[in-house]
Amino acid sequence: MVNIESLSFSYKENRRILQCVNLKLHKGESIALLGRNGSGKTTLIRLIMGFLEPKEGKIELCGIPISQLKRNDIAKKIAYIPQNPNSAFPLTVEDSTLLGRATSISLFSSPSKKDREMTRYTLEKIGIGHLKNRYMDTLSGGEKQLALIARALNQEASILILDEPTSFLDYTNQLMVLDKIEALRKEGYLILYSTHSPEQALSNATRFLILDSGKCEDYQSVDSLIKSNRLSSLFERDIEIKRIETKGGIRYICIPL
Repeated sequence: MVNIESLSFSYKENRRILQCVNLKLHKGESIALLGRNGSGKTTLIRLIMGFLEPKEGKIELCGIPISQLKRNDIAKKIAYIPQNPNSAFPLTVEDSTLLGRATSISLFSSPSKKDREMTRYTLEKIGIGHLKNRYMDTLSGGEKQLALIARALNQEASILILDEPTSFLDYTNQLMVLDKIEALRKEGYLILYSTHSPEQALSNATRFLILDSGKCEDYQSVDSLIKSNRLSSLFERDIEIKRIETKGGIRYICIPL
């Protein structure tokens, strides 16, 4: 679904943020993007979404060079869920989710009956149909994040990009959001999300991208990442990783030594 070849990018000529990145991202994957602050995680996301132009190399979405796609075309393929956006206007959950239909509504037109029906369907699918008349600023952190995911799904995009989706959430809401992300992956969505939590990545992602010194390292399984001992060198601290089998599946705990 996303093909990246020989991608390089720099904001200044003497400092490359990304160097010769080659990746193929497929549907049904949940990919965790790991790296220290300033390593290029946000830059890579902005490049994939077409907000930045590569200095070298190319990016293709579903076989089409992103340079040949209009913004509306990109929005029909990629939906972005930010960390914690604030709206200048008071919106209900239903109205906020309806904004996801903007790619299908022509300029100066109003949402159709089909748009409203799809919005209600999407809210039920995410499990927050009962919140449709609540205002976004009255929701808990987890409820708001699910509402943002619902808005993204309403675009009918097949690629979901999330910027640290659980960073401001308590533990209960983290689990609620992560469970929903996993359910969407199983439906065939391509999920790409940045995170500062190696434990969360190991326990929930199916693939791992580590950004460090301009390079993008691709680990296609939990075992390959653990055996590499790469997390210890990335975070400059010896880390012991414990594997725990639970009723809900395998979980990982990172213990700094």
